[in-house]
Formats: sequence, structure tokens, C-alpha cells
Amino acid sequence: MNRGGGIPRPIIVPKAAVVLELIGLALFVIARTTGAGWNIVLLCGIIAVVMTGSVLPAVVLARVEITAGAPPDATVGRPFPIELKVRGHRIKLRVLTGTSDWVRIERPSTGSIVVTPDRRGVLRAVRIEIVTAAPLGLARWQRRVRVPLPVPVEVAPRREPTACPISIGDANAAAETTTNATGGDDITRGVREYVDGDPIRSVHWPATARTGTIMIRELEGPRRPQVVIVADLRGPDPEGVASRAAGMADDALRQGARVHLATAEVDGPQVGEVPTPLHVGRRLARAVVGSPAVGPFPAEASVHHLGGGGHR
Repeated sequence: MNRGGGIPRPIIVPKAAVVLELIGLALFVIARTTGAGWNIVLLCGIIAVVMTGSVLPAVVLARVEITAGAPPDATVGRPFPIELKVRGHRIKLRVLTGTSDWVRIERPSTGSIVVTPDRRGVLRAVRIEIVTAAPLGLARWQRRVRVPLPVPVEVAPRREPTACPISIGDANAAAETTTNATGGDDITRGVREYVDGDPIRSVHWPATARTGTIMIRELEGPRRPQVVIVADLRGPDPEGVASRAAGMADDALRQGARVHLATAEVDGPQVGEVPTPLHVGRRLARAVVGSPAVGPFPAEASVHHLGGGGHR
């Protein structure tokens, strides 16, 4: 539950408040020049209304409490839902982490708001902007809060279609390896649920019929080609490198290759296999600018370097 971290501040004084202030000023002048007591009474009433209407929105915002939750995976440029639980009323809010529309909250409620992330990375909290002029509409106040997420969201980069040439030995050997890698010589290591980007030819139909969910064969065999993609984000376009690395890894997986990804993370250089496009996105979400892993790589793997000097 988040109730702190953002101090309400006024942002707009509507025309109604300005009109009331001008009327109050006029009554004050009349009272000073004529000595009429009724003017003082009206002036005091106007002052009370203006003061109340100007301060109460800050009280409303200070009492707002928000919790948030989101799915563990997202992609730059693709909308995904964030579940919000709001204790407060007569407010409008939007998520500043990424882009979202304004949502009006008339009473304490729970619901989702669609957010489009605009950057890659690991999202551990969201920033939310709250606005209200309640209850009198005489002044609009704003508050911005940081709401932690119980499960971090790993935001994968956009996929830029990038071909992955797979070559092991000479050209004939490469062609034979690629063909056999998707043929019947491979051993089914296990099955798992389908994720976006898996090739249809890898569907394990018996398991799919048994579970009612599309299941994918995980293959393992001596003829399956191996690919290492080194994503070096130290160049001038780290996000472009991450997008091309994701596209190349997806292409290699579609060809039936075993893909290994070498990156730099907060804890240091990392290298490891990424068996699905989902794992590719998660690894690249965690990638940071730094020196990527330089090995050890599988002996017969084709190695592709992206960024930090180009693709080679």
C-alpha cells in the first residue's frame, strides 16, 4: 500500500475561484468605503468558501492509497495491464511509467489500466500521477507517487527482424546440420507450454491433446546447431542493439538452433542458453551497458557480435 512519497501541490486555479476572489475584493472595497456590515458578512463567507475549496483537494489527495500489480513480462511498445487498487474517490490518475490514459475514480475500486512501456528494463515500481479538484472545484491539486510492484516486470526490447546465419564448418555441413536439426534425428528432451514465437513444427500433439494446452517439444541432439549472440550495449545505440539481438535470437530459434546469449548485467557478465523467445526477452530486459561475457562458449557454436563495433 502506498500513501506517502508524494506531496500534493496546486497546479490550476479555475475561473470560478478567480471570480470569487474578485467578488471578495470588491466587497472589501465597498465595506471600507461605506462601512456596511452586511458586506463584511458576505466577504467572510466568500473567504471561507475559497479557503475550503482551495485546501480540501490537498486533503483528498493525501488520503489516497494505491497498490499495484502487473504480469511479469512485457515488451516495449506493446500495451499491458497494470492492476490497481485505489482507496480514494473523486480523483483522476494516470501511470507516468510508460504511457497511459487518464482514469477517473469516483469511489474506492479495483481495476486495470493499460500501459504502454517506452523503454526496456526491469520495472520494479510505477510512478502514478493523481489529480483532483474535489469537492468544490475551486482549485486543482496534483500528487505523484511511486508504487512498488510485488513482482518486477521484465520489459523486453522491440523485436527488429534480423537474420541469423548459422554456419558450422563448411557450407555443406552447415546446410546438413540445419536440416537435421529440425528433422527426426533430434531427441525430445521434454515438453513445455507454447509461447509467442515458437515454431508450429515443434508442437507436441500427444501432450497437447492430453492437456488441452498447446505444448512444445524441447529438442536435444548431436546435430542441432549452436549459436552464440553477444549483445554489447556500450555503443551509441544500445536499444537498437538489444532489438536486433532479440530478432536474431528469434530467427535462430525458428531454425531449430540452440541459442546462447552473452550480455552484461548488474551482477556482471552473463552467458547462458535462451530456449524460447520469452527467455530471450527476459535476458535482454536485464542487460545493461557494460562488457558482455566473452565465454566460455560451445566449441562448435557460430558466434555473432552485435554492438560495440558492429556485427561480425
